[in-house]
Amino acid sequence: NGECDAAIVGGINLISHPYHLDALRSQNILSTDGMVRLFSDQSTGLVCGEGAGAILITKLDTARHNGDYIQAVVKGTAISNYGKTKRYGMVSLQKQKELLKELFRKSSVKPDSINYIEAAASGLAIADSTEIKALAEVFEESGSSEKIGIGSIKANIGHLESASFLSQLCKAVLQLQKGVIVPMIQNSTVNPFIHIEKTPFYLVKDQYEWKKENSPARILINSFGASGSIGSTIIEQYDNSIINKAENIKPGNTKPILIGLSANSPD
Repeated sequence: NGECDAAIVGGINLISHPYHLDALRSQNILSTDGMVRLFSDQSTGLVCGEGAGAILITKLDTARHNGDYIQAVVKGTAISNYGKTKRYGMVSLQKQKELLKELFRKSSVKPDSINYIEAAASGLAIADSTEIKALAEVFEESGSSEKIGIGSIKANIGHLESASFLSQLCKAVLQLQKGVIVPMIQNSTVNPFIHIEKTPFYLVKDQYEWKKENSPARILINSFGASGSIGSTIIEQYDNSIINKAENIKPGNTKPILIGLSANSPD
């Protein structure tokens, strides 16, 4: 919105005290056996993980002008909150649908242009099935007919809570750069309440390459918090050869910059 030229966006999650897990366990949110089973009929809850991540964001025109290497382009974001619910961790189908519709409207992107969905899936059966249902209804309303792969990094590394979105984003960006969709661990049968075969989606269980298309690949990322805050983002693949063609400069080819330093002593 023009308040700054660039920003560092970061997230970190450390489990430094037993109270952290005790509080989640008291809400019946943690997995009962320490296993992550997303979209499964054996899902019992989430498994927490530790991690950190950070990214630098700036305007696309600025990055191109500076000759920066562009990891991906953010097409749009949307955030919301469930508001008051009956209990901690409850979800709202209607709020999720409204969020997704707002995202597509703000991004000027059609659902059928999405190539992969990185789901918020936490391992809570009701939450996972609600997310799939919200996505399916929004995509079906738009007339989307082609099957889209859906998965989540939480199946592989657990739920990083306050760093969860950064872990999802890093995975999504790497997929765009490498041109492949990586599988999530899925060692149990699918939750029958999801009816995945009746949706425009399929669970990614094997690695595959992007389909070769004229348009850049796009990924939708859902990131939902147990406290009710929810957000969705669409990122797009970027061809960095455009930088050299359009600006005739190479990454790192910048003028020297004077940086003033201060310290307690000359050493």
